[in-house]
Amino acid sequence: MADEFVRQGHTVVGCGRSAKDIEKLRQAAGAPHDFYPVNVVSDDEVKTWASVVLSAHGAPDLLLNNAAVINGSGRLWEIGAREFSEVVDTNLKGVANVIRHFAPRW
Repeated sequence: MADEFVRQGHTVVGCGRSAKDIEKLRQAAGAPHDFYPVNVVSDDEVKTWASVVLSAHGAPDLLLNNAAVINGSGRLWEIGAREFSEVVDTNLKGVANVIRHFAPRW
């Protein structure tokens, strides 16, 4: 998605968990686009990232809040507690953390 928004002339600012992948994206997109390594599960990381983004770019016109992970195939009782927690933390708490720190600026 980021590549297509950049191609269409939109300024794209985003995040992801992999610092290596984020650096590749940052290099490919160039300025004025910017990307940051952020684990959305961490409210503190999201708060810091949001502060940087909002100060540098203002409130976004569009917020795509689509961080997600999926557990391996299996019945619920076969999925380990740690794996299940990662899904809940990323897919629910991560989404809430991003909303918490960006939505009040609209």
